[in-house]
Amino acid sequence: NSARERALARPPSYVCSMNFGRLLCFLFLLLIIGSCLADDKIPAEAEIRKMKVKELRKFLDDRGLPCDGCVEKADFVKKAIAAKSTPILDSKKPRVVNKDPIEKQWAPIVAEVCEAETDNESYCKQLKNIVDGFFFQYMRKYKRDLSVQEYHAAEVSFKHPYFAVGKIILKEVVQFMVKENTKKSEKVRAKLEARAVPWLRDVCLENPNPMFEELGETGGPSSGKRKGRRAGGEL
Repeated sequence: NSARERALARPPSYVCSMNFGRLLCFLFLLLIIGSCLADDKIPAEAEIRKMKVKELRKFLDDRGLPCDGCVEKADFVKKAIAAKSTPILDSKKPRVVNKDPIEKQWAPIVAEVCEAETDNESYCKQLKNIVDGFFFQYMRKYKRDLSVQEYHAAEVSFKHPYFAVGKIILKEVVQFMVKENTKKSEKVRAKLEARAVPWLRDVCLENPNPMFEELGETGGPSSGKRKGRRAGGEL
């Protein structure tokens, strides 16, 4: 647990009984309370009005709110202001990325997607093994070829739009396994790699354009941050 979590689990009297001065104790408690409130900060109307349409769409999407009939920016602003107290969905909150291998960090997502598509546990177990192998092989390749750090690639992979497309790819693979009634590693791995290899490459290059195109979204950066290292086709 973090220091903040340990402190929150103890009563203020315990914290103040430690060898802080009274002023330091008071400031320490304010810091804890402030950090908690920051997690659920409600934006001011002025902040919402300064947002671009793309940001307003995301603001609403993060709260699971559609904006049917929204055409002008004013429509999105009105909807966002009305929803400013609505909490962000847990599924939309930023994921905490650590320095574990990327396959380990994606394992819960693989399980979540698979279990939503099938009750066949053997399919999900096989998919996990194949995804683990994919990440292990291609992450090593891109660390070498692109000089990318695995921790950074994992962090990028959980951001929008990479994360959304990654889940779509996993869903397609599970649906393929169910439709073809197959767990054969060669077939499943080929299905996964056809989509996941370029996806992981774009994650490492921080190139969101193909993701935005697939999701039918606009407003992404004009090019990846590392486009100078990218070559046409497979690396």
